[in-house]
Amino acid sequence: MRRKATEGDEQQPLATVDPELEALREAQRRWAESLRRIFEVDPLNEWGANCSQE
Repeated sequence: MRRKATEGDEQQPLATVDPELEALREAQRRWAESLRRIFEVDPLNEWGANCSQE
């Protein structure tokens, strides 16, 4: 059972997510997935890494 709220209890504000930033992240994820399927590499893991060390 839930307890009753007291005077000292304060509700925390909900975290908001910027829809523009969320859309950018989703676009990056989809682009990376497309490259992974085409070239069989994971660009998000290989970014900046020396890929010739196979």
